[in-house]
Amino acid sequence: MFDLTANNFFENKDLNQYKVSIQISLDGFSFLITRDGNELVAGKNSPVKINSPAFMGHHFADWYSTEPLLKLPFPKVSVYIFEGFFMLIPDEYNENLNGLINRIFHDSGNERKCVSNKTLEEAHLAFSIQRELAAMIEKSFGEVEWIHPVAVLLNRLPETDKPNLSLLIQTQNLYFLIIRQRTKLLLATCFSANHQNDLVYQIINAFQQLKVSRNLTHLMISATSENHRKTSESLAPYFPNISFFPPEKEKFKGINLMHYYLTTL
Repeated sequence: MFDLTANNFFENKDLNQYKVSIQISLDGFSFLITRDGNELVAGKNSPVKINSPAFMGHHFADWYSTEPLLKLPFPKVSVYIFEGFFMLIPDEYNENLNGLINRIFHDSGNERKCVSNKTLEEAHLAFSIQRELAAMIEKSFGEVEWIHPVAVLLNRLPETDKPNLSLLIQTQNLYFLIIRQRTKLLLATCFSANHQNDLVYQIINAFQQLKVSRNLTHLMISATSENHRKTSESLAPYFPNISFFPPEKEKFKGINLMHYYLTTL
């Protein structure tokens, strides 16, 4: 356990004032415990290299069994999951949203749990989760709040002094890309790339297809591990304005910064 603040958490059993959030990605798991005002009480990052989403449920079971803090009866549990299967659905389809989501993700085999998060002003971000993983998490915690990180970011994109903004988030060989031109969202997608050359090609091609100037774009790069530094080096020749996101904070060393950023927005 990586205890981040000096408090009486372990002595004070009034858990109603605490909430726990969990982040799941192909780079492993992390949890944060916060209380009123998003004060960070405790947190732990557990890197695990997961080769395929199909193995995520097994790795989660192993991780959960080793974390006694997570077995406390917290009143609210939020799960941030970097799930590659997602899309934006306009609010005009909201009346039949659940049926539409199931059809989009071809859930006829009942293999995936479908969820949606409200985002922007006129859309929902629909995504699906492997049902085995979802069932395992809900068995462990009861009812949880499922949150897609892209939905959170679309609601609160960082500020930039450039006309265009792009966020690139890496988790193993899976990449989440957001492109905004001035105040208009142009793209929110996920793709895989096994090599840096593939990554560079796909991103440059996206900008060319959307007719967005890379010179007028602030590209912010993040990840669920430390693997985004090499990504930044590969993209630097093509984007003159690159920074890491979120910025590192020395006092939160030892936890996953992306998770902390999402939780405290």
